[in-house]
Amino acid sequence: MDNPADSATLATRNGSLLANMKWAGILAQLGKLVALFIAVPAILIVQLRWDAILPIIVYLQLLLIWVQAEISLRQTALFAAQFEPAFDIKAAESDPATLTIENVSENPAYNVGIIRVLDKQGVPLQPKQWENKLELDRLGALAPRARHRLCVLKDQALRENLMTRGGSLELSYLSRRGEWQTLSLLFIDGQLLIVPGAMLPPGVLLRTFEAVSSIWRLLVFRRRLRRNTLGSVN
Repeated sequence: MDNPADSATLATRNGSLLANMKWAGILAQLGKLVALFIAVPAILIVQLRWDAILPIIVYLQLLLIWVQAEISLRQTALFAAQFEPAFDIKAAESDPATLTIENVSENPAYNVGIIRVLDKQGVPLQPKQWENKLELDRLGALAPRARHRLCVLKDQALRENLMTRGGSLELSYLSRRGEWQTLSLLFIDGQLLIVPGAMLPPGVLLRTFEAVSSIWRLLVFRRRLRRNTLGSVN
């Protein structure tokens, strides 16, 4: 930045954001790795001394088998993701209060429809607050490349509340594998954004490795950010 004051403000702001990281969670992830790769071998060495070499080798082989099993689970999850439908949801050109849904994938979806209305904080509204203000279409099946009306925001107050105050709609459907899935329709500055439901990748050990790797990259980024910002201030 050209203005040193702005650079100092940016440094303070970024520093405060990074300082608010959940260090308890970070230490928990590091603790898992320490327990698995340092504590267990150390206990074996203390208990068995020189006879611990073979048990440690067997233990490390078991960890390797564990990792390979989790990799297989992830490959299975990635393969299953190929059968998930994908949607394009937008307001109709002729009527902005009408939302249409199109299945843009090659996979059908079943029992598609809006199930909840949430406020800006993500708190679901009571059905009596919105069920008479929405004209809902529950689709038994949505074939690939098919388009259909999803709902009509017929109440102006609800429509303005969603579009100007950051509310959201929750849509649910069944995949062809029989899995119940949800996604959120967020209204931000009058624009409709589709947010898929969070999917936690399988693998406890792999997730621990990934968390520690992310923490390391974040700490490196923090160091570089601080160094570059202080350099621009000077």
